[in-house]
Amino acid sequence: MTDSPCSPSPHCPFPRRCVAPHGPTPCPILVIGEGPARLELRYGYPFAGDSGLELDDHYLPLAGLRRHQVRVTNSRLCAAPDFANPTREEAAACAFHHLGHELRLTRPQLVITLGAVASSLFGITHLDHSHGIPTQGQFEHWSGWVYPIFHPAQGIRVPTLITRIRADFQHLGAILPALLSDAYSLPSDPYPTPLYRRIRHSDDLLVALHPYPDDPDYLAIDTESDTVHGMAGAPPWCLTFSPRPGDGYLIRATDTALLSQFNRWLRERRPLVIPHNAPYDVPVCRQMGVEIPRWTDTLQMAYILQHIPQGLKQLALRLCGMAMDDFEDVVHPHARQVAVSYMTDIVGEISRTCRYSHTFKSGPRKGLAELRFRGNPSPDIRDSYNRATLLLADMAAGVVEDGTPVSPWKRWDGWTDEVREAMAALSGYPLPRPSIIHVPFAQALNYACADADGTGRIYPLLRALSRGREVRKEIAS
Repeated sequence: MTDSPCSPSPHCPFPRRCVAPHGPTPCPILVIGEGPARLELRYGYPFAGDSGLELDDHYLPLAGLRRHQVRVTNSRLCAAPDFANPTREEAAACAFHHLGHELRLTRPQLVITLGAVASSLFGITHLDHSHGIPTQGQFEHWSGWVYPIFHPAQGIRVPTLITRIRADFQHLGAILPALLSDAYSLPSDPYPTPLYRRIRHSDDLLVALHPYPDDPDYLAIDTESDTVHGMAGAPPWCLTFSPRPGDGYLIRATDTALLSQFNRWLRERRPLVIPHNAPYDVPVCRQMGVEIPRWTDTLQMAYILQHIPQGLKQLALRLCGMAMDDFEDVVHPHARQVAVSYMTDIVGEISRTCRYSHTFKSGPRKGLAELRFRGNPSPDIRDSYNRATLLLADMAAGVVEDGTPVSPWKRWDGWTDEVREAMAALSGYPLPRPSIIHVPFAQALNYACADADGTGRIYPLLRALSRGREVRKEIAS
């Protein structure tokens, strides 16, 4: 069934281009997409085009569902003139007026969100991280299970996503009875209070590497680099390793004696070393004087499997319930403060050397003062002052660009070479990049050790999945 035409918000710029929700009410499952496309507007119901055919004929059946068993709608009900997908802000503004009513009407036990825009309505900000993982979500009065998946249209545009979308719908079919009966429980972290420590002395390293009877037959490692001078060729900051789940140890790149001792232990014992992204970590280890004798890469293992993500954080959460912090969440708040100080110093230096206070002697502004440029400074100096001042004002006001707080580094990269060079000349160095060195050490320790710990935890699970894949290939052949 198709509902009567919706009642758009008085602020909606397209009041005659709305596509109403479609499907039974009430309904245990509500599917939410992004926004109407051309065929949806023509036929009057959501998912009427190619992505709708993919959803109806391919993806829903993988979960044991048919179109008539679910209700479908969009985050934004109105179609843009060019049928562009809504931004998160546009979707949130529209959903504020219609989604609460839709949830009251449908009374779903499960909401399936298709795409990052729809998922953001329920507080899911990283779809790469969260897709295929049920989460408890809330919108106004409604609360319940939310299951985020990539939009079928993304699979059409990016064929490599098809295997992930398929896997997510297959997984949904396996857990759907538990979700609808509210008997589902999220995977729990078996090591909720891991022990992460810095190695400071030779004896500490020997204790950390001493084998226990139930230790695995491999050693997980990770590295962190100081990216303050740029992403490429940055000097190493630390090496972390995890000999067993729930444990993590950090050696600073400046502790050369400890790194040399660790290298000797690797050369003598020749354990199987597990990095996540060996083409990055192995050369960084070599920069610190540590040679990896033999290794297996969990990133490559995940890539070969195809149906699961390749990111370490996503894999740790999906496979073993281990929640890990993202680099941006850990580093950016501290790095932004460094960027603020950098721009503040530039504004102060230009004000001190190139500007002076002028007081009006007559006219309507008599007695008022303003800052003026002294002499005739170069356009780059003027531009540097204006850009730095605007950036500081936008950061202080919490300006949002592309759904995230304004990025000083994105602004910096968008400026001309002349302006960047002028700022670097005034300060003595370029704008500092996001780096772990800006983070308080205790927080940096936990972040860095978690990477090695998470790598060690996912390795046996990926190995089991890989063996299952090989068995299936043998049976098929």
